[in-house]
Amino acid sequence: MNIFRYEQGEIILKILSTIILFSYLLTFVDKWNISGYKIFLYPLISVLTFGFVYFFSSSVNLFKLTFTASIIFTVSFLPYWVSWNFNGYENKDQWGDIENLYSSLNTLSPGRIMWEPNSDLNKYGTPMVLMTIPLYTHHSSMEGLYFDSSITTPFHFIAVSGLAERPSNPVGGLRYINNNFEKGQEYLEDLGVDYFVSYTDSITTKAIENDKLEFLFTSEPFTVFSVESEKVELVNQELVAFEKVPFIDRTLSSLFRNTEYDNFFAEAYENFDELKTQRIIELPSVNFNIVSSNEDVVNISNFNMTSNSISFITDRPNELHMIKTSYFPNWEIENGDGPYRISPSFMAVIPNSANVELTFVRTGIETYSFYTALASLLLYVSLSKKRKAVE
Repeated sequence: MNIFRYEQGEIILKILSTIILFSYLLTFVDKWNISGYKIFLYPLISVLTFGFVYFFSSSVNLFKLTFTASIIFTVSFLPYWVSWNFNGYENKDQWGDIENLYSSLNTLSPGRIMWEPNSDLNKYGTPMVLMTIPLYTHHSSMEGLYFDSSITTPFHFIAVSGLAERPSNPVGGLRYINNNFEKGQEYLEDLGVDYFVSYTDSITTKAIENDKLEFLFTSEPFTVFSVESEKVELVNQELVAFEKVPFIDRTLSSLFRNTEYDNFFAEAYENFDELKTQRIIELPSVNFNIVSSNEDVVNISNFNMTSNSISFITDRPNELHMIKTSYFPNWEIENGDGPYRISPSFMAVIPNSANVELTFVRTGIETYSFYTALASLLLYVSLSKKRKAVE
């Protein structure tokens, strides 16, 4: 069927072409209306306007013009995209909102911040703009550039799904808690978060009405609340031992998708709703003797954490402590046992003295790999120079 043979078909095509053409024009004209690209804006409008008038009598040519324009307008988005992504956060029209927020955050004691995600934050450069909190303040952000390397990440997204009006829920296969603000607030404490930053009116209202959160200040359009949480706690919940899978077996299981071995994350994930009463702890064997504390209160002082050290003073030595920092095997305790991985993804230690210190060390394989790479580089440079000398 050839629609161009009928008068009604020509009218329909003309109407559709006109609507599409002007829709493209209205959608993309502001994308070109930026410094450095305005020189293309007016000639482009002139050419398309002339073409529209010239080809209006022919529905076929008008349709071809519309198709060509769709390609031009799609390609024309690229300069805007490049400009938007590479002219820096500070050049965004509403960057002052972020600057004011960061200025106010710097008046607070350093802490761990969880913020409400929302696609509208893209007006500041990206929906993930608040990942820059550590760059402009002395605080850390629960959501950041490298957090995907930690198994704490899924638990963060579960928690923040209850604290956001429109959560992103990017990790598939998780049981999110959308609209369950009370549960999200509990997870703030479980994850050792110090501050919560809301963005939407609905979440701000819920936070104000929650008696576990303390309102600190408003920096439009953001509102900041204090969370009463601890970085170090005694482990007094029931302990469920998880036998650590040997490195080789664990690696091969991961590579070949072998489900023969149990997975700590899977166990910790199922336990995430029961942290108040039970914890999964990874031990060298299920017969390894370790017990939870009989005490509820511990006095922690002089807590200090950097990228390669954690130190604090406790009044409960020789008892199981949980440090709310993502477990990684490179951590070593100076005088005590551990660290052991404990649900959801933290470290548990038994200090032998009141002064507790952990250090992030380089393992033997890392040291060997580093010097092997360095020696290989020097050998390559040496051989290259010799070859040039021969030539």
